[in-house]
Amino acid sequence: MYSMPFFVVNIKVRCSGSRNSKMTMGYRALFAVFTTVFTYLILSLFIGSYGIAEYSQLLHYRDALQSNLTELQDVNRSLSGTVDRLQSDAEQIALSARSLGYFKSDEGLIRISGYTAPRKPVSPGKILERVTGKPADPTFIRTLSLAAGLVVFLLLTILSRNQSTSVRRGAPRREQELRAG
Repeated sequence: MYSMPFFVVNIKVRCSGSRNSKMTMGYRALFAVFTTVFTYLILSLFIGSYGIAEYSQLLHYRDALQSNLTELQDVNRSLSGTVDRLQSDAEQIALSARSLGYFKSDEGLIRISGYTAPRKPVSPGKILERVTGKPADPTFIRTLSLAAGLVVFLLLTILSRNQSTSVRRGAPRREQELRAG
């Protein structure tokens, strides 16, 4: 099977004066563009709307939903058991009727003042709202990435100028040192 490379870079560097500085300018611009793209990708990965931070919050929300679902399933099993007992057990039916205030004709009611029968409340479940941190604004990520690229370009430009002036200044000194030495 024949496969072609994704892209091919063919670079020829010539040492002639003005062309070399133009090539260096191109390399600086290319490195600044790569820095911009890389910074954008890293920032998007960590603080973007689909980044790691947002994914982590989704995992916490999923765990909370799973816990709530387990709790609701337990309540459902309990209520299903109560329904089954009410449909089949005559004594359970009589106990539930008494708790609702229904009695047989030969039964009486004794009330104890200050005492209320404990009731087991049934939870309908929690309402879980997804709490998310505000992901970074895409404009902020783009601006920061562009600023990083510009800073890299300016630093490379300043450094290349400093190196070219130090090479020009250093050449006569070396010749003088060689002659004196």
